[in-house]
Amino acid sequence: MGSARDRAGRGSRAALASYYATWRFKKADVNRENVFKAADLVDEAAQTASGLSRYEDEGGATTTLRLIRQARVRAEPVDDADLDDRFEAAQSFNTDLLVWDEEPGRGRYWLGNAIWTVRAGIVPYLSAPRLVGRKRAKERCFPTVSELNAMPSDPQARDGNIRIDGLVDWRPKQD
Repeated sequence: MGSARDRAGRGSRAALASYYATWRFKKADVNRENVFKAADLVDEAAQTASGLSRYEDEGGATTTLRLIRQARVRAEPVDDADLDDRFEAAQSFNTDLLVWDEEPGRGRYWLGNAIWTVRAGIVPYLSAPRLVGRKRAKERCFPTVSELNAMPSDPQARDGNIRIDGLVDWRPKQD
């Protein structure tokens, strides 16, 4: 049977394991709630970017940037470096759209790709918490921040076509 001390030790370990499991699932549940809110904001940004009239009526790149920033804050507790990189790349390109003298015709297309890439990074967190890890999103139709920053761009940040051409050249390397 064992001594009282052995039984108390086993009971303490069982209580500690139970506490850890409860804490882990609760944390995952809270993160999941935040990710649902982030996903809603990303969806709204995607809808805004997808239609020309809606894009212009709702504030264009200013609105999508605000939505992406809000979603990033919501998703922060997840603490996923890949997801954060997706957000940062989308924010960086969205900021470029605001700085350029004239938004290139293909700018909204690439903004949509950036937003889709963020969405693909969020999707694994929308399912119920798992006991063991999550599947990592691999799909990307927009570069990482380091790839984006390595692309040629106008030093005065006026001509967006230079960056867009870099994105077009990046795309075949991914297929």
